Amino acid sequence: MKRSKDFILLVVAEIFVVLLTADCLEMAMDRRKQPIFDATIANVTVTEGEIAILPCRVKYLGRYDIIWSRESPYVVLTHKDRRIIDDDRMSVERPTTPAWNLHIRDAEHNDTNRYLCTINTSPVMSKNVVLNVIVPPKILINSSMENVEVLEGGSANLFCNAVGKPEPRVEWHRLTVTDKGEQTQSKLCSNSNKVGSDGEVLVIHNITRHCGDTYQCVATNNRGDSVSKDIKVHVLFPPEVTVPSTRLGQEVGKETVLDCNVTASDPLRKAVWMKDGKEVKTSMGDEDKIRIDLYKESKYTRILSLRLMMIRKEHFGVYTCVGANSLGEAMANMTLYDYSLHRRNHMRTTTLSTTTQRGDSHPSFVYPPRRQHHHPNRDFHKENRKSYNDRNRNHIVKDGRLRYKTGRPNYDHVSSDERNSRTRETSSKDGGSRKGVTVGLLAVQMASAWLISMGLRIPFSLL
Repeated sequence: MKRSKDFILLVVAEIFVVLLTADCLEMAMDRRKQPIFDATIANVTVTEGEIAILPCRVKYLGRYDIIWSRESPYVVLTHKDRRIIDDDRMSVERPTTPAWNLHIRDAEHNDTNRYLCTINTSPVMSKNVVLNVIVPPKILINSSMENVEVLEGGSANLFCNAVGKPEPRVEWHRLTVTDKGEQTQSKLCSNSNKVGSDGEVLVIHNITRHCGDTYQCVATNNRGDSVSKDIKVHVLFPPEVTVPSTRLGQEVGKETVLDCNVTASDPLRKAVWMKDGKEVKTSMGDEDKIRIDLYKESKYTRILSLRLMMIRKEHFGVYTCVGANSLGEAMANMTLYDYSLHRRNHMRTTTLSTTTQRGDSHPSFVYPPRRQHHHPNRDFHKENRKSYNDRNRNHIVKDGRLRYKTGRPNYDHVSSDERNSRTRETSSKDGGSRKGVTVGLLAVQMASAWLISMGLRIPFSLL
């Protein structure tokens, strides 16, 4: 029994000696081997604010040491697992035995550099690790514009200072949707959302009130999400006041409304109705009921409404609509008159005009003779035409009011020489008898005109 126990102990001792000898031999072999890096170079890219892990794995390190350093400018960072510089963001982490990784917490863009994992062999062995810290686009609020005020017709300069690595690209957009959901249009500012060219500066020349909107600069560098900033452009211009009509008629006791349009850039300091040098204010008393309201018609236009619920005589007169802002003042007049008085005057004028027209003598109208055409037998009918003209020298025709008048033939359509010859021929033939007939007819016409003015009607048989 005793011999068996001694045998077991002897076997265990021999095994231990063999293992110890193998370890010693392996250690001796490791000492004779040179350290080996897993890779000679590495590239690491992180976003600013993240943890940068610079890998360094070494086999057969043996009795040598690991040193981390930065290339430009050259600075020793760590020795073995101890930090040398005063930057608590850096440390050596060893998740496994052969790992000698350098950790940089809260990486910054200034950390972008070439780092060296060095073994103090002879000659020195090093591994290069390139760290690239990218910076997402960022707009510097302090060096960018907030809101811009510019006079109409001037130039607006918009600045948007964006930083990032790589350098971000800046684009400009215009937010064209109004409060009513409509889209503004003008020659300078098109209805497209994209305006201007790329860059940190946007210049708008000869700006109009239609260009007053919100402009947005968008910065992007394909490293993270894009960022944007809104800049409000406020175009200033003096007020403009218009009225739909300069005169408005209404009767006493009725209701009426006076409106005017005030167009001006904000802020609108003044929008009132004036009468006789005094401001018209809202009054809801028993004797005087007046209400004034201001409505927003569009982006820059307001409607100033003056409602007179029961018109009195003292309400008639000239009203002045006044609008003002920081750049000036404008006004427009509207006259409220008594329509009943105007209607009576119009009726009186119409009556007098009708009476005057009845007393006026109406000129007679004579149908012109037939147009003379050339006929081959003109000489044969010449005597007959003369005798016909003598018999029908004085015609009885109807005038515009269907009254019968007498008159002479009208020769306006013939030449002056022919008309004079006809007149001389007629005068020589008529002689003194024609004068007597003409005086008699003139007397009858004057008597008829006097009777007509008296409201009488003379039958044709009396003439």
